[in-house]
Amino acid sequence: MTIQKSIFYTIFSQIPIHLLGILSGIFLTRFLGPEGKGIYAVFFNNNVLFTLLFSFNVNLAIIYFISKKKILKEKILNVALYIFLFSFLGFILFLTSIYLIIPDNVFFPNGYDTLQYYGFAIVYFSLTLINSIYSSIFQAFKMFKYVNGLSITNSSISMIVFLILFLISPKLNSDIKIEFVLLSLLSIILLISIIWTVLYIVHIRILPKFSLDRKLLKIVFSFVIIGYLSNLLNSFNYRLDIWVVEYYTGLRELGLYSLAVNFSQMLWMISTPIVMVLHPFINSSSKDAQQKYIGLYSRLNTSVIIIIGVILLVLSDVLIPLIYGNEFAGSINSFKILIFGAIVGGVTKVFAVIMVINNKLKYNLISTAVGLAFTLVLDFVLIPKFGILGASFATTVSYISIFVVIFYFTIKKLKLPFKNYFIFKLNDFKELLSNE
Repeated sequence: MTIQKSIFYTIFSQIPIHLLGILSGIFLTRFLGPEGKGIYAVFFNNNVLFTLLFSFNVNLAIIYFISKKKILKEKILNVALYIFLFSFLGFILFLTSIYLIIPDNVFFPNGYDTLQYYGFAIVYFSLTLINSIYSSIFQAFKMFKYVNGLSITNSSISMIVFLILFLISPKLNSDIKIEFVLLSLLSIILLISIIWTVLYIVHIRILPKFSLDRKLLKIVFSFVIIGYLSNLLNSFNYRLDIWVVEYYTGLRELGLYSLAVNFSQMLWMISTPIVMVLHPFINSSSKDAQQKYIGLYSRLNTSVIIIIGVILLVLSDVLIPLIYGNEFAGSINSFKILIFGAIVGGVTKVFAVIMVINNKLKYNLISTAVGLAFTLVLDFVLIPKFGILGASFATTVSYISIFVVIFYFTIKKLKLPFKNYFIFKLNDFKELLSNE
């Protein structure tokens, strides 16, 4: 399948995925309410942080090295297995340490730092990492129909489960609602893991040998370590405001802010599939083909997310209360600020993957560090005074700074021509319809 078809199939498969995700979010938000949404945001965002912290960017290594076709895929997957085992043990040691030494910590909301919630974190982390590795393997082999199919399955099941929770909501005590949500999440992710395992056995059929190639391990780690640090800083950048908002304003305001962030990041339903397909395809392409694809799909990505972003901005006063209820009307002004940052963040994703393909991850690290510096300063200056509006402004400034730095490096260090990467041209339609 050509890159054009892969991208369009992936984007169009993302439409039902995100529509189902929106419905799931509506049912979940109405089920939990503002404070419950805040508690859920802490658990969910911390799991994303844990996965990045302890995965050591293994998914990026899988996609990069398998699609490069310079190292035997069996050896790459064997290294991935050892990284997973190391990650699992490291995470258990980490949680055990903070449970024994720091009982009151930022990773668990007050009243939710008991053993059962630590157990949830361990199981959910493990299954998340396993599914991420499976997905990366199928992406590396350009088997996007299975990646897209599992995403649709996951979204469908989640929507049905959260709809059921919403319908039975009046019969449940509000104090146990978060427990129902966490148990549902575990059940869903376990089912998806089982399906991934079956697909892997049927279509990939590469069995681990439990033999460690130290030279290859060194090569893989030398590639991923900078990207790992960059992703870690990026994740910390995304989640710092979650912690600061909770500390200064409480869980209810955090719930409002979390909704505004999630609603604005719906724009990335365009950027994420484009980047997902671009990586393995242009990783093995010539320099000329790389530049053609980068220019074409950057313009497509930017133009579409700007159009959707403007539409959401104009309709936000109506959409947010209509979809999530009047109790979330306090999210509207935060969303109107965040939407500009989300647009820029979506544009940045294409340029970030260019750095990965050219093995220049240090520039992603530098740009992320600059964004984090802005977040650190602005969060502690603006959130105590302006609450979630201050957090929204800080996040938007951070996204813009990251883009400026990474675009500078793209032009100056990678020597890509300074041209139109942002506005879709008429003859781009011809390129998109071609089979080359």
